[in-house]
Amino acid sequence: MKPRYIQIIIILLLLIFFSSCNQDSSNRKIKLSEEGITTRTDDQMTTTIYLEPKERRSIAVLFFENKTGDQNLQWLQKGLTEMFIRSLSQSQYLSILSTDRLVEVMNRLKTSDQNQNIDLDIAAVVAREANVEAVLVGNITMEGDSLKIGVKLKEPNEGKILREESVEGPGLEKILTMVDELTSRIRQDLQLTLDMNEPIKPLSELATNSLEAWRFYTNGVDLMNQFLYQDAIQQFEKSVELDSMFLSAYLKLREGYILEQIPDKARVTYNKIMSLKPYASEDELIEIELIEARRNNDVKKMMTLYEKWLNKNPEDRDANYAQGVLYYGLNNHPKSIEFLKKTVEIDPKHKLALNQLGYGYALMGDYEKAIQTIEKYREIAKQESNPYDSQGEIYLWMGDYKNAEKNFKKAIDINDRFNPGWEHLSTLYIAKGDYKKALEITTRYLENVSEGILEANVYARIGLLNWRIGRLEQAIDNFQKSLDINQNQYWVSKQIHQLHLLKGDTTTAKQVLEKNYLRLADKLKSEQGSDNNYYSLANYSIWDSLYVENTIAFLKALINKTKNPSFIIRAKFSLSLIYLKNNMYEEVNALWADSKPNDLVTLFKDVRNLSFTNLWSFYSVFNELFYRNFEAGIEHYKQNIKTAVKSEVILFEVGFRMLLSDLYLKQKDFKNRELQHKLTGIPEEEKWLVIGPFDNKDGFRKRFPPEKRIRLLKTYKSKQRKINWQHANDGTNDGFIYLSKIFDDTKWTVGYGLIYAESPNEQDVQIRLGTDEAGKLWINNKEVWRFNRRRPAVIDDNTIKVTLKKGVNKILIKVCNQVGDSGFYFRITDENGKGIENLKYHAADKIE
Repeated sequence: MKPRYIQIIIILLLLIFFSSCNQDSSNRKIKLSEEGITTRTDDQMTTTIYLEPKERRSIAVLFFENKTGDQNLQWLQKGLTEMFIRSLSQSQYLSILSTDRLVEVMNRLKTSDQNQNIDLDIAAVVAREANVEAVLVGNITMEGDSLKIGVKLKEPNEGKILREESVEGPGLEKILTMVDELTSRIRQDLQLTLDMNEPIKPLSELATNSLEAWRFYTNGVDLMNQFLYQDAIQQFEKSVELDSMFLSAYLKLREGYILEQIPDKARVTYNKIMSLKPYASEDELIEIELIEARRNNDVKKMMTLYEKWLNKNPEDRDANYAQGVLYYGLNNHPKSIEFLKKTVEIDPKHKLALNQLGYGYALMGDYEKAIQTIEKYREIAKQESNPYDSQGEIYLWMGDYKNAEKNFKKAIDINDRFNPGWEHLSTLYIAKGDYKKALEITTRYLENVSEGILEANVYARIGLLNWRIGRLEQAIDNFQKSLDINQNQYWVSKQIHQLHLLKGDTTTAKQVLEKNYLRLADKLKSEQGSDNNYYSLANYSIWDSLYVENTIAFLKALINKTKNPSFIIRAKFSLSLIYLKNNMYEEVNALWADSKPNDLVTLFKDVRNLSFTNLWSFYSVFNELFYRNFEAGIEHYKQNIKTAVKSEVILFEVGFRMLLSDLYLKQKDFKNRELQHKLTGIPEEEKWLVIGPFDNKDGFRKRFPPEKRIRLLKTYKSKQRKINWQHANDGTNDGFIYLSKIFDDTKWTVGYGLIYAESPNEQDVQIRLGTDEAGKLWINNKEVWRFNRRRPAVIDDNTIKVTLKKGVNKILIKVCNQVGDSGFYFRITDENGKGIENLKYHAADKIE
């Protein structure tokens, strides 16, 4: 994969928190308007059931029945439900089932949310399934110009109606006030004696006084629940166009832009949300706080919010799910699986938890459990595209292309606007080596995508495929279209640069980089540093030595004016690399003079995508500063190791121990060097033997010579060159076997690594891997792991539990690459991620 160099990615956390936080709403005052409204209470139809007054009650509001005969009012089925939920949620004494959860429960019971006649038996089943005390069912009717809303409050355990209420008004114009009045009566009917003096806002102040805005918002929420994000965005855009103060619609709109990867519009929407913050409800304030935490990469703040929620409600389904998703995003899959399993224990039919759990098992190498888990998801969502797509992706990771293709096609058959299905089907054909078919599918995929980053990504993929086929001019054109849409793509600029070099046009190749640097610089100036795209800008100066002085000035200005601590540290790191590249050592020292020793740990500790081809490789460069002052460097890494241990961030502990080991090696302190190296469980790099590159056309499934028989002295011919086994020597002692430096060219190639591990007895261990890109692993000629996915190499990205036999164990690893850098991390540890004291590594030419 082509490195995105200093780009930090944190997986977006699903905001299901807000579907369960209604109990924390603030006190509000209701103001009823009786003009033109008639109220009727049918006491004679009501069974007298007295509910004991209590501090809190839980209630579900079901979808309303449209008895008007007017299809233009069909949206009120869900619209009224959303209004009642919004209004009732103001009370701190009421816990209201969210619309999302209601849709989920109804679908489970095979009750269509479009059902025109939701009877009371179904209502009782829904109540029991959702574990609520009461349900509200209702309908709307029209007589002439008069609209009537009728509701029934049902107690599910006894199966009896508690109250029946209705209000009438002059058509739609008074519908919000009608809902307010019914809400007031419902609260009284629920005997909320502690609630009587609770201030409540009218619905028009809670959300919007525009009924049309309500209609588009309701439609958008419904489409979001179906994963139809583009269609949902259109509805939310219409909603805020009608009411520019509709904060809830803006929050949903921003979420849609993020999911569809349209960052410019998401940023504008965020600014609008911040301007409306004074009008936010308590739940909306929490949501905004989480958005800010994500923008600042403040995972600790997010963790605090979710832990508080879970501590308060340890058996809460959504609280456990949120924690599981958070740990998944932090690459802590054992912890993620723990919370996701708990979620499924609480609710065996939680679709998203089953989906995430399946991926978690797959990332841990347990494909059998992964497929079984997604099968459960598919059973309860047979008419949805996503479970088929998820199952297809896991089959793709396994290398089972037949089942992967079957599932991807099924996902598209269900909904041909389901974009992940098109993307993954394209990925499948690339893996198979059928590049023309992949190009056909990707071109079809392009027809569906929204404008923005996603569209740019698809054009870049088309460019790679045209390059692979040999259509260089088309590839240049595709990459340029991608770059025109999203200037923040240094790697795409480099692809165009390399293509011109292949054509022998060095002048144009240089001009491409210069032109795209200037375009990005202009973009960043117009945004006044609000975006973190300065990473890409810095890359031009770091790797291509372009406009160094301009970039230094830009980064200095950003450091001085930004208030985001994470941005400051990362900008300093980028600036340090430019200084180092230009031998400006004093400037580096001055830049970090007032920094804390663990600033860089703070930068990295919550980040999942810390790959060799990203920031960690740069730390190796940074490490060279300490060659002039070993004692300072040793103390620096010791402090960072303490911080990493305290923070329980294993990969940084491992990384810093490797760098400390490197300093000891340079000092010729071999005893301390060996001690630090042992603790990591990483073999000494020169003990690896590697061979490659073989041609990666369907390379994941193809068995190249090393998989058949190891012959260390044999010479093979591949890609018009002779290749032999050789000791790994990439020039850097950092634990990463950098195949791209060893083999020179690793685009569309396969490489192998071979080593032996000697164990004094039979013992269970963990093998921790990170490969760029796809990979397989054999222990003693038995395949123990496979993972067919494009990705950068990340320390400990995969963990495999294996049993080493007593004596010497043969270890063979395969790495399949498409474009960009290639290599792998490998270490053997105990269950806590620590190196094993009695384990020794041997080079294959000392054993074979």
